[in-house]
Amino acid sequence: MKAGIIVDGPLILWVFQFGTIILDCPFDARIIPEQARWLPNIENEHQRLGIDVHLVDTATMVLRGIRYVTLSPFLTRRFLMAVQDQLSDKRSIEPFLLRSNATPITRLPVLAQVERCGT
Repeated sequence: MKAGIIVDGPLILWVFQFGTIILDCPFDARIIPEQARWLPNIENEHQRLGIDVHLVDTATMVLRGIRYVTLSPFLTRRFLMAVQDQLSDKRSIEPFLLRSNATPITRLPVLAQVERCGT
């Protein structure tokens, strides 16, 4: 599995690649209740954030799989910095998401700088 993010204004767009399958997923930390939010402190340049990836069939809303992966140290820092910026940005992600949706999905892995995840 490969993962990366596209940051455009307040939009954080996750891009996942499983072989030839490309999936995108908008992320908005602002909808997570404040008491449930937790951002880890990065102590050194080798730390890796672990995430659970939930694969949901959006046509049926059936959970098809869950996979725990770790992000690279680079992507960990990039994501956590983007979340901090997003939390202070009051703009809606909708106009940015519309622009992103106009981009061919095959271009997203390059734009997101996807890289192999660890387990």
